[in-house]
Parts: sequence; structure tokens; C-alpha cells
Amino acid sequence: MGIWNWHNAVAWRDWKQNAGMWFMAAGVMSFPVLVRIIAVGLLQSAVLAPGHRTVAVELVRAPSSYALLWVVAAAIFGVAAFWREWSHQGLPAVLAGPVGRRQVVMTKWGMGWLLLQGVLLLNVLVAVLVAVLLGEYEAGWPSYLYWWMSSAVGLSAVYALAFLAGLWTGTPRSTGWTAAFLIFGVHAWIQWMTTLVGRLFSDWLPASAIESLRQWAAYLSVSQYMVRSDLFFNGGSRLVLLAATAVFLGLAVASFDRLPLERMGRAWMFRWAEKAAVAVGGITLFVFAGALGLVMFQLLWQLRLGFGELPPATVRVLLFVSIGGAAVYLAWSLAKWAVRRRYSQV
Repeated sequence: MGIWNWHNAVAWRDWKQNAGMWFMAAGVMSFPVLVRIIAVGLLQSAVLAPGHRTVAVELVRAPSSYALLWVVAAAIFGVAAFWREWSHQGLPAVLAGPVGRRQVVMTKWGMGWLLLQGVLLLNVLVAVLVAVLLGEYEAGWPSYLYWWMSSAVGLSAVYALAFLAGLWTGTPRSTGWTAAFLIFGVHAWIQWMTTLVGRLFSDWLPASAIESLRQWAAYLSVSQYMVRSDLFFNGGSRLVLLAATAVFLGLAVASFDRLPLERMGRAWMFRWAEKAAVAVGGITLFVFAGALGLVMFQLLWQLRLGFGELPPATVRVLLFVSIGGAAVYLAWSLAKWAVRRRYSQV
């Protein structure tokens, strides 16, 4: 009985400290409800122009147009699980109780996930009601059931990844940035890097390979499955996201079992996550610095020196690697100097 009461205490504590973020996420996710109600009012008015009526109908009949808002809401639900833990640093007190770590992490997971699915179901029911009121319900309930199930799978994957990002980080700021990068930015980062390198060496790298890499990069971000509407038309995408949700949940449970509480207050709770973040920043600096230096050299080569053609590919690769490597080495040296100076003053 005592352990059951402690479970309830963990759930009640999560409710008290996360209610604000949960209500905000529910508001973001339920914004389509307000839009649909306004659209219904406009459609029922006699003064609505035909063009505006078409827009209002689309606001009601196109649920996938709200996918981005739903992804943002699912991400907020996910990061809320550990946002207050890192700002208030109260997790050690929870883990000191008789409930094990796995029970704590599953309680945190379950509360946010159930709220997310409840708000999603509310949105689906309102969409069906509005469609019935407008007489636009010719698709029938199977299409709405299919839409709800697909959305539930996609948002579960987004929620799981945001939950995992919040667990791996150690401050509210790093939680938000890490979750945003993993959910929205991975594919954009890869596409930017490949596009930049492909344009610099377009005479050497095949354009088809660069374009294929750009297309495949979109499938590395769980948000793109919903934003691009692949989830609603491709059964394979739903299977991928179901598997991803299971993997993210398993990683969250395993990570929470090994959570180094002595690193609370650091940007990342695990050293390997810290190294991964440094690696991403280093690669970004390497590519952008190398690209900037190479572009300036090519301008000098063509304008000042009077050569009409680009420098040889070997020369450009050496310059790109040298300038990018020098920029990374300089940034790393400055970072180490700043750390030594900070600790020498303590």
C-alpha cells in the first residue's frame, strides 16, 4: 500500500510541476479546434464570398495541415517530463523513495503520453463533428479512424524522442535545444551540409548522389513523416515510427537506470551526449569555415589573378580541409583556454 501511495505521489508531483507546460501543449494542439469553429461560423454566414468559402472548407477538411502544430505540441509534452526536474533539481528526492527508477520513468512517460493521446482524440472528435455539421462527411468514419490511428503513431514517436532528449540533457535550455534539433533539425542539418559541399564541388561530386542524400535525410527526422504527410499514406512509415517509439522508450528506461545524478546542472547528463554535441558543432564549423575560405579563394583566383576556370579539384579539397581544420582547432583551443581561465578564478 505504501508503494502504491508513493506511485500516486510521483504522479501528483508530476502533475503539479508540469501542469503549466501540459496546458500550453494542449492549447497548441487544440488550436485547430478554434479554427474549425470559426470556419463553421463563416460557412454558415450568408455573406461569405465563394473564394473565402473554399478556404474555410479546406480549414475544416484538411487535418494534415495542422500536423506541424501537433508535432510541436507532442514535443512540449515530451520535454515537460524533465524540464522542471532540471530547473528545480528535485529528482534525487524522488529516487530516494521506495519506488524503483523504472517505475518512476514509466510514470513520467505514461502521464504525458496519455494526455497527448487524449488531446489528439478530442481533436479528431471535433473534426468529425464539424464535418457532419457542414455536410462534408462523405468520407465516412473509417477515414477519420485511419487518420486518428496514423496521427497517434506519429505523435507517439515525436513524444518519445522529446522525452529521451529531456532525459539525456541536464538543463532546461539544453533540453529545449536538443529536442528541437533531434525532432526538427537533423534532416535540415544534413541537407545544408550536403548541399553546401555539393555546390562547392559540383564538378567533382555527382549531383544525383547529393540529391539522393538530401531526399533520404528527410526520413531521419520523425517530424517529417507527419509534416510531409507520408504517415497518412504509407503503411511502412507507420511501422518505422512504431519501431522508433519502442526503441526510444527502451533507451529512455535504460538511460534512466544509469542516470548520473552528480552531473545535474551540466548541459548533458551523459559524457557521450556531450561528445556528440561537440562533434555536431565541430562538423558544422568545419564545413562552414572551409566553404567560406574556399569561396574567397575562388573569387581571388578568378577576379584578381585573372584565371577564368576554377582551381583544380585537388587544390580546392586541400584548401577546404585545411581551412576547416584550422577553424576547428582554433575554436577548440579557445574553448579549453576559457575553461581553464574560468576554473582558475574560482
